[in-house]
Amino acid sequence: MGPLFALIGQFIALVIISSIISGITVAIIAIFSKKEKRRKRIIIGIFTPFYILFSFSLIAFVGLIIISQTKNVDIGFGDSWKIPINDSCEMIMVNIPDNAFIQCDGKRINDIVKIEKDQDVIYGLTSDKKYFAGNLNTKETKYYKSEKDLLDDEKITKLKLLDVNKFYHDKRWEICKFDYLIILIIALLIIGSTYPIIYRIVNRSIKDKQLTTNI
Repeated sequence: MGPLFALIGQFIALVIISSIISGITVAIIAIFSKKEKRRKRIIIGIFTPFYILFSFSLIAFVGLIIISQTKNVDIGFGDSWKIPINDSCEMIMVNIPDNAFIQCDGKRINDIVKIEKDQDVIYGLTSDKKYFAGNLNTKETKYYKSEKDLLDDEKITKLKLLDVNKFYHDKRWEICKFDYLIILIIALLIIGSTYPIIYRIVNRSIKDKQLTTNI
């Protein structure tokens, strides 16, 4: 139900934002536009924000579905989040975005609150204050009572742990940033090429209605 509620929330947000922009546009037109052209411009002013925002959202939604399937990440909204760590491991968060687990071929590291990836090893801290080092190749995980114990055993000098939520966003951006750019370019091209056609259709229908009214 999470994604459904997210969709409903985004739809409501789009309606509100489009309505606000349309209201501002109509107010400007009403003040500065000539009377004979005011009605047509007001209709166009109401229609345009809805068309642009909803078109962009629909294209982005389709793009996010494609990215989700090709990059093995979550769709971008809802109550679960997922990113790949490598070819066989992924980090998943469900309901709570600051608590994650890593899943590797059926093996799991649970309740992770801080994490760092260093080549083929994952270092982290669990919610019960246990440090761990997970080898992504062997799928073996060692737990430690303190950070010092981990550093001594792994022969490293310092940990650079991130909150799992920040790690998720940084990793997702690294994986998907070029795909986001492609979606943006495609959306601008589609909206830019279709809007003039839609504008002419709306404009013509307004003229036809005005002509019918005058007759």
